[in-house]
Amino acid sequence: MILIADSGSTKTDWRLIVDGKISESFQSSGINPTLQALEEIAEDQLSTLKPFEHLPIKQVHFYGAGCTQILAKAKIEKMLGGIFTAAKTNVSSDLLGAAKAIFNHSPGIACILGTGSNSGLFDGTKIVENIPSLGYLLGDEGGGNQIGKRLLIDYLRADMPIHISKTLKSDIGDDRAAIYDRLYQRPFPNRFLASMVQLVSEYHADDVYFRAVIEKEFDRFFVNCINKYQTVNQVAVGFVGSLAFYFQDLLEVVASRHFIKIFGIVEKPIDALALQHSNQFSKSFL
Repeated sequence: MILIADSGSTKTDWRLIVDGKISESFQSSGINPTLQALEEIAEDQLSTLKPFEHLPIKQVHFYGAGCTQILAKAKIEKMLGGIFTAAKTNVSSDLLGAAKAIFNHSPGIACILGTGSNSGLFDGTKIVENIPSLGYLLGDEGGGNQIGKRLLIDYLRADMPIHISKTLKSDIGDDRAAIYDRLYQRPFPNRFLASMVQLVSEYHADDVYFRAVIEKEFDRFFVNCINKYQTVNQVAVGFVGSLAFYFQDLLEVVASRHFIKIFGIVEKPIDALALQHSNQFSKSFL
């Protein structure tokens, strides 16, 4: 019995594997260990994980945003160890999880386009090079929070089509003080920004203005991140994440401009990761 997790800032996907098959699939809130204290993470996750804490789980494999940093990784290890006391836990970055899901054991450049963004050169075993994403304040080009930031700027300055403006107004209102409070005083402003992309997409997915905003952000991701890998024309390039998946037509257009053919696009890495760890666990008993 093993438990696999793939976590971003917005949500965490979990799979419980029993006898080599997925027994349970569930979600919990997102985790960002660089922004959250250990106590906050544990409180957020406990209600979801408590029903599983007494199961004979042997291994917990967690792939999460921010888990390249030692202190952030330690928070997750302590949180998991406090719940699954008899299990062996392994915490890795969501970027490594993305690479495994896309390429299995083949080399390539793995890219994440979800709430945030990231990329890394994978040698088939580990990430050997990473153009830093710089997070939601400085970077995350192509991610939902950056696209949401552009939408919010245009909304507040009345620089967007009126029908999209009305959609945003119905959700976030037009009280600038309240909007600034969401951005500068409340936790997870990146989630707030990314939520606007989801809202606009729900009603205006094919709007010319909206698609142009997304396309421009995708282009920034290629210019500032992907093209900086010296081996970009020598290895495959693949993507995971909701934005990459739902706007793959725009992503492929932008990629072609940069003379890159996309190897594959995976919406959620979790099922590929669950299958791989299930196979590895089974082989260990052969």
